[in-house]
Amino acid sequence: MYTCTVLYNNMGDFSASSWPVTVTTLQETEEIDVNSMQVPISYYDFSITHPDFDGRRQGDLSDPTYVVNPFGGYLSMSDDPTLDSFARWFLSVPGDNYIREKTLVLKQQNGTNTYRYTNDDFFPVDGFGYGFEGQRDCNGTLHNFGFTAAIRAALTYRGNEIITVGGGDELWLFIDRERVIDLRREKGDKSETTSCRRLKLQDSRSEGGVSAVLVPGTVTDGECVIHGNVTNDTAKLDLTTGNAYHLDIFVAEREPCTSSLFLEVQGVVLSFPVVDLSADVGSVFTARALNVSNGTTDSPTVTPEESNNINTF
Repeated sequence: MYTCTVLYNNMGDFSASSWPVTVTTLQETEEIDVNSMQVPISYYDFSITHPDFDGRRQGDLSDPTYVVNPFGGYLSMSDDPTLDSFARWFLSVPGDNYIREKTLVLKQQNGTNTYRYTNDDFFPVDGFGYGFEGQRDCNGTLHNFGFTAAIRAALTYRGNEIITVGGGDELWLFIDRERVIDLRREKGDKSETTSCRRLKLQDSRSEGGVSAVLVPGTVTDGECVIHGNVTNDTAKLDLTTGNAYHLDIFVAEREPCTSSLFLEVQGVVLSFPVVDLSADVGSVFTARALNVSNGTTDSPTVTPEESNNINTF
């Protein structure tokens, strides 16, 4: 395990050190549970006094853009993120929020290559950060509302991957820095219904790339039950088989009285953590990976984009 900081070298002039980050190498990893998928997730807790997290859900968030950052991509609503409070939702900003690094455990479903996390009582920052500030769930129980979450991974595209997401007041999913899912709960909706979207990556080179096909559904008894046809907001992505691309999921929970999260993946290859290519020298190194499909250990050559912790599911 290493604690790392980053300095910027401008012809001998060095910047101040970045915030320290703890990195665990594969040599330190003693066991990999092939019956679950471990997904790192970052939580950012905000106070109820923050105007974006006071429970009113003001503002138009219909067109967020992805901002490249060597410490993890984030979202912005303007060309100048320094003037945009939304740009701080998924960044660690001392004095503005508290960050908590945790892991989501996606359980394998019936021995298949499908892994799922579902929680309709999703309060991951209870007892952390700003704590309870008088906000209650639908049953009157105090909880720490007013937080965001970010999952940052690298997806190695192979074709026919299926990713299903749901929950939060706002949820966005980006692949290769392109927004493919924009799922927002209606303001003031206090029902316990959680909408979900199922995304399938389909090769459609004859039509100009890979199609990100979306189908709507509702989370019922811990599963995303599809109840509609393919939506009209199918995205086109320029993906090449075998290459790794950013996969980012951003979630915001800003309005009482419910909080839920649903994440399911099928037939995916993910790696963590993600090092943005703009932040390194483009070197290639060898990483040790466990191929859970046959229980063997491989030593493939991967780029920093694929990082040093690869999960194949």
